[in-house]
Amino acid sequence: MRGARRAWLGVLGVALALGTAAPAAQGAFNDPLFVMRPVPPPPRPPAPRIPPPAGELEGPCGIAVDDAGRLYVSDYYHDAIDIFGDDPVLETEIGPAYPYGYLSQITNVDPLDGPCALALDGAGNIYANDLHRAALKVSPPSVFAGAPKEEGVHPTGIAVDPLSERLYVNERNRVAVFDLAGTEVGQLGVGHLGEGYGLAVSRFPATAGDVYVADAEDNTLEVFAPGALPGDPPAARIDGAATPPGRFVSLRDAAVAVDDATGEIYVTDNLQPDDTERPEAVVYAFSAAGTYEGRLKYSVVFGLPLGLAVDNSPTPSQGRVYVSSSNTSPGAIYAYPPHAASAAAVALPEPFELGGIADGSATDSSAATGDVALSAWAGSSPVPLTAPAPASSSASAPVAGPRERKGKAHRPRHRHHRRQRSAR
Repeated sequence: MRGARRAWLGVLGVALALGTAAPAAQGAFNDPLFVMRPVPPPPRPPAPRIPPPAGELEGPCGIAVDDAGRLYVSDYYHDAIDIFGDDPVLETEIGPAYPYGYLSQITNVDPLDGPCALALDGAGNIYANDLHRAALKVSPPSVFAGAPKEEGVHPTGIAVDPLSERLYVNERNRVAVFDLAGTEVGQLGVGHLGEGYGLAVSRFPATAGDVYVADAEDNTLEVFAPGALPGDPPAARIDGAATPPGRFVSLRDAAVAVDDATGEIYVTDNLQPDDTERPEAVVYAFSAAGTYEGRLKYSVVFGLPLGLAVDNSPTPSQGRVYVSSSNTSPGAIYAYPPHAASAAAVALPEPFELGGIADGSATDSSAATGDVALSAWAGSSPVPLTAPAPASSSASAPVAGPRERKGKAHRPRHRHHRRQRSAR
């Protein structure tokens, strides 16, 4: 592991109006409100890498937002969950506050692995999906599904419906439903799900109680209605046919989130899933009725599952969409305003499996990778969010940016493992 003490520099962002905005014109992309990430200082003598508040995020593969708008980020390689205030771009008289409204940290979530997907119940209790290992309540610690309770069960997603007080755990070929005491009370998708990964539950009135499950076996987003029995088929499917590639390319380790005020559905898609050094992932948006609305502006390098969450709090920040930079180091969090997706034509690289560019290079500025965007915004004080320089339409050299964690991601089928632990 690289050894160097890291310093956090200022928030990289612009002063944009917050709150619930009117839908943006679909012909143009909305920039993120801000991007928060630590920027390493010049090299120093080796020292242990440390998490916030003094260090950096490593593998931020899960995000959740509570009713006060506070941001919870799973810091996978540090076995921690970092908690930030409701305004990560808080300013002081001398510049951006350090470190992004940092509040506290939960450590040693699981000594055998680290947290990824996160969920919160109505009382503020935290639930985590240890990557392909277990679904657990963080405090007091208790395992709902997976090791050591159930050997051979490798959960891949977690979601809570705070109104019905049900916890949903994706167990690949089914979704297990628990009450918040840990008792299994039902299942969904039996006989219909093949390789389920991320999932989310809607509280939008027209779709309340619908459970959205990303199925990597046929790369569709399955929708299960409230009250569905274990063997009931999905009430609806979203197949990604209206996206630029004409389909979802890979929903393996996908993340799903729902805006409870509009019913909009966000889902991550890995465009380059097969043994790609820096696979490109995008975040697509769909209406409550399943109509394709567009994508968020910047792609990110796919490694661990991406962190993805909508701020559904009753605060001025309601509707924000948070996306993590996944398996890059130092890690970063993008914060998009409501209705940020655009259906404008995007010249995406051809998916790698179809002969596209293996290094994730984009073919125009609107499809630039998150690394390009983040490196353009690096600095010691707030700077305007500017579009990266257009990339060549042919394969170009990778652009410097956050370094990618090695030894964990980009195995065939993305069967990740934790440092020296065997893949699950």
